[in-house]
Amino acid sequence: MEKTDASNAKILQRFYGLFFLALTLFYLALTPGTIEGQGYNRENLIAVNQIATNLFNVATGKSPNAVAWTRHGFIEPFLELPLAVVSRALFGDSVKWAGRLLIFQPILATSLLCTLLLIWAHRLTGNLRLATVLAGGAALGTMLWPYVYIGLETTQSLALMVAAYLAMGREAKGSWPETLLFGLSCAVAVAVKLNGVFLVPAIAFLIFAYLGRTGWQRPKLFGIAAILVLLYALNHLAKASYWKGADAGVSYYKDILVGSPLTAVLQACAYFGSSNKSLFLFCPVLILSFPTLGKAWKSHPRIVMFTVLTLGGLIGGFSITRMWADETWGPRYLHATIAPLMLCLAAAKSAIRIEWKREILTVVFLVAGFAVSLLGSFFSYDALHLAAIKTSQATLDTLQYDPRWNHVQFNWELMKVWGKGQFGDSQPKLWPSPRHWWFEKPEDAPPDKIVDLREFADPQPLLAQQWRPSMLVTPRVFLWLRGISAICLIAGILGFGLTWRQASSFDRNNRTSPT
Repeated sequence: MEKTDASNAKILQRFYGLFFLALTLFYLALTPGTIEGQGYNRENLIAVNQIATNLFNVATGKSPNAVAWTRHGFIEPFLELPLAVVSRALFGDSVKWAGRLLIFQPILATSLLCTLLLIWAHRLTGNLRLATVLAGGAALGTMLWPYVYIGLETTQSLALMVAAYLAMGREAKGSWPETLLFGLSCAVAVAVKLNGVFLVPAIAFLIFAYLGRTGWQRPKLFGIAAILVLLYALNHLAKASYWKGADAGVSYYKDILVGSPLTAVLQACAYFGSSNKSLFLFCPVLILSFPTLGKAWKSHPRIVMFTVLTLGGLIGGFSITRMWADETWGPRYLHATIAPLMLCLAAAKSAIRIEWKREILTVVFLVAGFAVSLLGSFFSYDALHLAAIKTSQATLDTLQYDPRWNHVQFNWELMKVWGKGQFGDSQPKLWPSPRHWWFEKPEDAPPDKIVDLREFADPQPLLAQQWRPSMLVTPRVFLWLRGISAICLIAGILGFGLTWRQASSFDRNNRTSPT
């Protein structure tokens, strides 16, 4: 029996490694080739490049220079430092080359997050194929996929999931190395971004759960608390240099608070009902998570409690601000809730016998999510925002609620324009459609501005782009990069096929009940 368990453990380790590799290769296949230009990543690039340059300066006897810390502090730049050092060693002091290498960071972070979800889901369900469907569905059927290239939120979401796994997903050892890793994960989740304060209830619950499983030992409690306080305080000092008044963004949040509790309630509801930013629109499979929370609670109440605290903290925190959602793809501030909600779905299935005919609806929602996420990955999120600016409609209200500016619909139109263009169709596609005036359009109403979508139908992946001088690489090098992307795509798809085959074989040979 022990020999069988040891053999299964080795098989599973190889399987998890294969899943991680296949997912990473698939993500790489559709990469835009750089993280520059995505959100506030330019700030991270400048900071981490300066840190890498200072390391080389110190090594060669030169004086280090001051670092321009980002709006979120120093944590993410330091986590990106290994890639920046490689860039500095190979290509010199170049922010552009740093951006090209740092695209690997959100890819690896998301692949690790989904692999951890796979491991945990398998432990819950005892069915490797179902766990693979859920983890693979989260990876390619939710917002996780587009944000691999946008590069925002991924570090925080991974840190939160690592902390949750150490607290509840495995047999806690309680060793000091594990305790320190747990404390560091909690600290990164809270401190890496300004919105980390909204995760404090969830992190507090995880600390309670972890110490409850390992024994309430004061030295370990103080150790975790010390890591949290120290990292948060140091990061607070770093990000204070970015904000005016050196208040680390406190005044900024005060300026964007809503003026009415009713507005906050309505915005909280909009996370699920907005025509443009609903969580269910960008992650359809999560529609199935909420009805199953009661069933998941009966078998795994701690997982549900952690998920509710995460979801409630982020929704409650952001709904009191005017920018509960922004110009990026979907409700990005709920990125950290996707893996926990998928975990609840797995927990709900842990107490039932898996029958694949019952999972048809899950597969349907995952396929729908794949289609939506493909659109979000194929075009840069800022195409919609740039079009809104040109039409003088780039307001939060438009981006959050106006159905004419729905991101999925907009990217679908871009996909059609791009596809037709590949066959020589150069007909203009005007956007948006005219506004619908109630009864009559007022005589003094300003004329509607429209744009031609051909201007924005430029695919994001290198695999689908055409060479242009602004890429700063030769046509030959660009062809090599496209070839590598094509190889990654084929290898990733074959890797997924192999993981499914191995999962099926493992399940046939191990008819175990959920643990």
